[in-house]
Amino acid sequence: MASIRKLPSGSYQVPIRRAGMPAVTRSFSKKRDTEAFVRTDEGDSELARKLGRAAAHIPRFRDWCDAYMAQCRGREQGTPGMLLWWCEQFGDESVTSIDEFMVGEGQISFRSGRAGEVGR
Repeated sequence: MASIRKLPSGSYQVPIRRAGMPAVTRSFSKKRDTEAFVRTDEGDSELARKLGRAAAHIPRFRDWCDAYMAQCRGREQGTPGMLLWWCEQFGDESVTSIDEFMVGEGQISFRSGRAGEVGR
């Protein structure tokens, strides 16, 4: 758990220390922004621990699509077009940032033929 300090200036500061890495300190004018940063940082750390790699190295959706298509060339007729459509929706998103609501919106748009209208 990170420690949050209130500075004499009224700002809030949180130091981030990790084994084998230099310490980093972030400052915020509002305590809620500081707490949000801590939650995000700790969440990224937990995700990295579960994945066994840094959160910055989480693949993009497009990377997974490319890997899938490399293995499945010519097996299913509709798959390339459908996968291309989903890549247009989520291609540059990290695979961990795509949630069930985004997919649900995508399914509705796909069924109604409204390509490119999935909100993020």
